[in-house]
Amino acid sequence: MVKSIYETKRLIIRPWRKRDAIWLKKWGQDPDVALPTGWKPVVSLFLALEMIATGYRKPWAFAIEEKESSKVIGSVSLMPESMGHFKLKKDEMEIGYWIGKPFWGQGFMGEALESIFDDLFANNGIHRIYCICAAKNTQSIRVQEKLGFRYNKTENIWQQGLNKSVLSHVSLLEKEDWRSYRERSAR
Repeated sequence: MVKSIYETKRLIIRPWRKRDAIWLKKWGQDPDVALPTGWKPVVSLFLALEMIATGYRKPWAFAIEEKESSKVIGSVSLMPESMGHFKLKKDEMEIGYWIGKPFWGQGFMGEALESIFDDLFANNGIHRIYCICAAKNTQSIRVQEKLGFRYNKTENIWQQGLNKSVLSHVSLLEKEDWRSYRERSAR
């Protein structure tokens, strides 16, 4: 069973709350954040609340809160069933994430994902994690590479939130690759 809260040195990764809508709107209204994740910019507080009430109410959708400021700075969603991109096996999962532009390049997403992946691989019977992002999203691809993901394929994938197909980069992280990554990062 996946934890309901993860904590790292700088972050609390926890379920979304209604009051987080202000942060979802603030960061999600930026097309550089929204469009690569497969949804249109969050143009109103009402839309942010609707996203929290529907998609972010799933048990494995997490807000990433920075401890120092108590701001929600991003999100991680774990999907035991793919978003319709391909069929997942019982021991596989798809992951999606985003982070507000002011927090890019500071290692926050890697820190959040490390905590979650440690739990998924050690305690939840997961052996493979897929990540899909727009092929142009070089920052996301870089995060994946740093964490040990390997390129799997590039293909056009339907993005429901954008109502169109997007050329997408698919990568995967296997349990053995994660072990190797953690051993290297411990040195």
